This record gives sequence, structure tokens and C-alpha cells, in this order.
Amino acid sequence: MSPSSDSLTARLQPGLSTRRRYLTAAVLVACAVALRALLHQWLGPPSVFLFLSAILLSGWIGGVGPALGALLALHVIHAYWFLEPPGLWQPDWASVASTGAYYLAGITVGLLSEKRRAAIAMARAEHLDAIAQREQLRTALACIADGVLVTNVAGEIELMNRAAEAATGWTLAEAKGRRWQEVFSLGREGSNACLESPVDRALQEQAVVHETSPLILRARHGGEIPIAYSAAPVADADGAVSGVVLSFKDESARRRDELALKEADRRKDEFLATLAHELRNPLAPIAAGIELLKGSTADPGASEEIRLIMERQTQHMVRLIDDLMDVSRITRGKLALRESDVALHDVIRNAVDATKGLFVAAGHRLTLRLPEAPVVLHADGDRLTQVFSNLLSNAAKYTPEGGAIEFAATLSVSDVIVTVTDTGIGIPSDKLTQVFELFGQINQRLGAGGGLGIGLALVKRLVEMHGGRVEAESAGEGSGATFRVRLPVRVGAADAPSAPSSPAARSPAASKRVLVVDDNADALDSLSRLVKLMGNEVCRARDGLEALELGASFEPDVVLMDLGMPNLDGYEAARRMRQQAWGKSITLVATTGWGQDEDRRRSSGAGFDFHLVKPVSVTSLAGILSPTA
Repeated sequence: MSPSSDSLTARLQPGLSTRRRYLTAAVLVACAVALRALLHQWLGPPSVFLFLSAILLSGWIGGVGPALGALLALHVIHAYWFLEPPGLWQPDWASVASTGAYYLAGITVGLLSEKRRAAIAMARAEHLDAIAQREQLRTALACIADGVLVTNVAGEIELMNRAAEAATGWTLAEAKGRRWQEVFSLGREGSNACLESPVDRALQEQAVVHETSPLILRARHGGEIPIAYSAAPVADADGAVSGVVLSFKDESARRRDELALKEADRRKDEFLATLAHELRNPLAPIAAGIELLKGSTADPGASEEIRLIMERQTQHMVRLIDDLMDVSRITRGKLALRESDVALHDVIRNAVDATKGLFVAAGHRLTLRLPEAPVVLHADGDRLTQVFSNLLSNAAKYTPEGGAIEFAATLSVSDVIVTVTDTGIGIPSDKLTQVFELFGQINQRLGAGGGLGIGLALVKRLVEMHGGRVEAESAGEGSGATFRVRLPVRVGAADAPSAPSSPAARSPAASKRVLVVDDNADALDSLSRLVKLMGNEVCRARDGLEALELGASFEPDVVLMDLGMPNLDGYEAARRMRQQAWGKSITLVATTGWGQDEDRRRSSGAGFDFHLVKPVSVTSLAGILSPTA
């Protein structure tokens, strides 16, 4: 049978239903009987060629069942229509043998036909399965993010997926039949040396080969992509190697991530070194001041000067730690603004007062240019004071002694623009945006030193939280810098709210019974002395259990208590105090190094009235212990 007839049979025969096969056999029987009856006078009674043909065709087309059906029908018709005398079985052995031969031939052809049909159906199923697998493979290759090339043993391209086309700049139609080196040009960064062929390696080693050290793929359009590849030989149905599959991965993102991690690690180390430097700076005058105070008790003026130095340095350390905590809260989305209507003039005055010592020490001239009309902002006044204090501190720090700083505010229709301009060391033009990055140390490289690289990052994020924006301008190194903050104003507000009175204005004189609780002996002693210096009666306890014991007899008006203590911590001690008759009306104050919002909520839930972060501010303490508190 020819290939074309095989193809035709493969398309038709497996699709015939059982009913159609039996119907076809019936038609063949009817045609054979009709032709035999028509041609009987010429063929004569012995001729059975037509009947044999109908039986064989029924078996070939329909299988064993239609063949047996045709045999039985033609046997009966032949016996009672065409034989003389009629009868299914003739008495002679020749008739029996010929009839048996008919049955044997029909059944044999039917069995062969069924086997052939089963083989064709199986082949067709395998063909369809192969098509499905090929389409699945084609789809999988198209979806793979890595590039894939398939070559024959001669290294000629036979298949490429879309990722390979995008990376190399060649389409499959253009690349097919070309040597893989024309399409997939490899090299090493900074070297023109030829590389060993991955296709040749896979064919020679008869195994999967890898190259993980970044290579450079030189694309058709001239671009270069760092890649790593794997290559594996492919075997045909006979087990002979027929080609190579080469897959490669774009390493650009991984390389960027590695560089970013290295840069982050470098900046982390630089930050830690800077942090240690910045914390040691104020510690040095504090330690020196302690030694000087030992020998200056007879000179009140010298003692006061030393005390002011130590106070400034302590405040500087507190600001450093506060900035670190604020950045941490902002990056974790934990910082919330406490917004209200505030006067811009009050915010600026507070910022100037907070940084006045820096300008005096450096001999700078500070000029203020503010609108005559009151400007009202709906903002967190403390956070804006922090923004402007940081900008003024930066200006003072990075301006040589005797410099000039201008603090100006101009009002537009719906915005206020605040600028801080200095005559300092300036900023390179390519670093103007980098100064707002966390832990950026631009000015340190210019020789100014100082700072953790978080102040301007904090400024940027706080300003953006207020719906504003901040930008830096500079003509370059040695040309000074201008920082411009734009904030929305409360339109139509004529009367600016006045700033609340500072606790420092209250009289610290008091006469209260104060229980001081802390497990740190130095902290307990220094805070007790300070409270006593304010004119109060003091009792000390070293943990929560001792505080409960002493409180029952001392009956304090105020309890200043640390939170993290052994035996019984401050939280539980506060809860138990509130359950005592003497503790229901006392003022409970937490004195702790933990100052985040969650810590404040937890201390409030335990029964504390106030939450003071160490080192405790004297003005805050005076406000709590004042007679009117």
C-alpha cells in the first residue's frame, strides 16, 4: 500500500463507527448478490468471485464482526438461492472445505484489519501526543525568562526562544542555520580573549556543562549583557547526539543587587564609624567637664561655664539619638504627625532658639527675613521645628567661622517657601539629590566632617509627610548652599495661634514627696539629687518590690520609676500601686530609655501619667513637680 493510501486510511478508518462498518458490510453484500443475480446467466452457478470479494472487503473495512455478518448472510443466500438443490451444507467434502475456507479467509482478513486499525489509531494518538508535547515545549520556551538556543551537532542554530531573541538581537528566522558564534557572541569583561565554545564543551564531555562566573554577551545591536550559561547534549531516538541545548541567564539584576549590597555594607560600616565618632565628640567635653568640676568648686563662674558646656553636649547626644529613632519610625511607617494650627513665626523662633548656641560658638551672622503678616500652618509644630533646626544646624556646621546664614520665608497664594542660605563649603552639582539619602556623607568627603547623614533624610521625609517638598541648590564646592522648603498654608487664617507656654517658665520650686525608683545606682543617685535640689522630699527604691514596700509608709505625691528593672518591672509595679489606697491619686512618671509610641501606649496602659525619656529634661521634670501641677 502506498503512503498516500496509508494516510487516507489513517484519516478515514479509525473514524468509522460500529454502525457504519456493519452498514458498509450490508451494502457490499447487497451489491454482490445483485451482481451475482444479474450476471448469473453468464457466470454460471459455480462462480463465487463476487461473494468472496464482498466478504474480504467487509472484513478489511469493518473487521471480524462485519466479516462474519457478511459470511453468514452470503452463505444463506448462496445456499437457498443459487444452489441446486438448496441447502446450507452439501454432502460432499469439497463443498464443506470450500465453505470453511471462506469462513477462515473472512475471519483472518477481519483480524488483520482490526490489528491494522489499532496500530493506525495508536500511531495517530502518538502523533497527536507528539504535537501536543511540541506545542507545550514551544509555549514553555516562550514563557521562560532565560534565553534558550538549540543547535545541531555542527553548531548551527535550529531553535531560539523569545528571551534569546531579545538578548541577542536576532530573530529565529534570521538566526536559523547560522553558526551559534554569529548569534551568540561571548567574551569576558575587560578582555578580548576568545572563550571556549559551550557547544563544543557539551559535545566533548557528553554531559551538562556550566559557567557561573559572569561572561559578557555582545548583542547584535552593540549592547553587552552579563550572563551565566548551561549547555547539554541532546540525543535522538537512536541515542546518538544530535545537538546541544544552550540556556543562559541575564545576570544584570543580580550584579546590580550585589553592588547595592556591597554599597549598603560599605555605608553601614561608614555609618557605624561615624556614629561612634559623633557620640565620642560630645562625650569628650562631658568627661573633661566632670574632671574640671572637681577643681573649680571655689569658682562659681567657671563651674557654670563648664555646666553649660556639658549641658550643650548632652543635648547634642539626645538630638542624635532622637534623629536615629525618628528615622527608624519613619522607615517602618510608625511615625504619626500630631497636626494642629500653628504659627510659622513661633516654629521658626523655636528652631532658632534651639540652634542659637551653634551660631554663637562659630561666630556666624544669622539674618531672619519673615513675612509681617502671621502665617498659619496645619502641621505638627514640633516636627517642623525639628526640620528647621536641622537645616540651621547643617548651615552652621558646614559654614566656616564668621560666615553668614540667611533664614527667609516668603508667602505665595497657598504656600509658604522657607529658605536657609549659607556661605559654606557648598555641594557638588551631581550630589544635590544624594544629600537627602539616608546615611549620605557628601560634605564629609569635602572635609567638613560631622553628622550621621540622617538629618537631611529626616528633613525630606518630614516635609513630605506635611504635603510639602524640599530641594537643595548650590553653585558647587566653596559656593555655599540653599535649602528650600515649600509647605501648604492655612488660607484665610488671620490670627495665628500663640505658642503654648514652656514648662521652663514655670517655677521649679516645689515641696512634694517624691519616690525615685531605678535599678541603676548612678541614675538613681543623680535623679534623686536633682529632685531634692528642686526642694522636694525624696525616698529611693532599687526595684519594683522595694518601691511598693516603701510607698506604703512614705505615701509619695509623685513616683519617678524606671521600667526595665529586675524582680518586678515598672509596668507591674505601677499596676500594683494603683490598686493601693495610697497609690490611687499619686502622679506616676515613667523614666526610661524606651521612647517609641508603642512604649508610651504601654506605660499609659499600666497606669503612668507621664512618660519621660532618659536623659530626663530638667524643664519637663520641673513642670511635673511644680506646685500647680
